[in-house]
Amino acid sequence: MPSLSLRSLRDIASEIERDWTPKVGGRAQPYVHAMKQMQSFNDRFCIDSARQVVTSFLNTADTWRGPVARRVKDELRAMLALHKKFKLRQYRRLQEAARFRF
Repeated sequence: MPSLSLRSLRDIASEIERDWTPKVGGRAQPYVHAMKQMQSFNDRFCIDSARQVVTSFLNTADTWRGPVARRVKDELRAMLALHKKFKLRQYRRLQEAARFRF
């Protein structure tokens, strides 16, 4: 797994738009637009969580190729994994606290 940068989703979306020429693929465009409105995985776009938006982008960005595409997709996958690990750890702490409360 690559080293994780602390870039915002907004910055990553801007890089995607710069690299994916002449324009971002049709199915992925709404997700890039949504990521441009987000700073972190704590944000939402309409009813979608950042996790949902990034996952949907990765599922629809199959026509975006090249070294920049690979690096950015790896970065997004690493961010998803880190977010999932953090959420799982947080959930386990809540379960543990609830168990000792009663």
